[in-house]
Amino acid sequence: MRIMLAPLLASLVAAGLTGCADAPPPPPPPVPVAVAAPPPPSTPPTIAPICGRPAEKAAFAIAALKTQLVVTAISCQQHDRYNAAILRFRPNLVAQEKTLGGFFSRAYGRQAVSQQDDYSTTQINQTSQVGLRKGTAFCTAALPMFDQVMALKNGDELVQYALAQNFEQTLTVPDCDAAPAGTKAQTKP
Repeated sequence: MRIMLAPLLASLVAAGLTGCADAPPPPPPPVPVAVAAPPPPSTPPTIAPICGRPAEKAAFAIAALKTQLVVTAISCQQHDRYNAAILRFRPNLVAQEKTLGGFFSRAYGRQAVSQQDDYSTTQINQTSQVGLRKGTAFCTAALPMFDQVMALKNGDELVQYALAQNFEQTLTVPDCDAAPAGTKAQTKP
């Protein structure tokens, strides 16, 4: 009987020892799940220090169109369509970029390059935020633009198309034609 009691006694001793042991540590708290926060609202546009001539206003419209196309290409995986549009209108786009650079030179002098870079950066950030706010509906709404652009016959039609889109701009440039009297000095040669 002694042999049979030994395993029973060992079980009781083991059970008693474990009963006196510290309680196991609580499980770690759950890892918080990251929730996508909506982007902050667009920053209000700043006002350019000078007015824009018609060709410069067209260059701003083209810059906004290019921004819209690049954000669409990245967001909707349409790199080939973007590249095709840019290649098709390359001479006009290069000319428009030069005109835009001329505006920034007139408006900002030595800070022209950094101001133009800031404009481009804020414009693309703002356009991206609009895309994020639209969510999955963004691509559905934006993709037809590639077909519309590719259907245009020349650079003049591209300019008219860009102007008609009335894209949101981060830099408000008043028309020189509509500038109030006494602001001619702002047009700087």
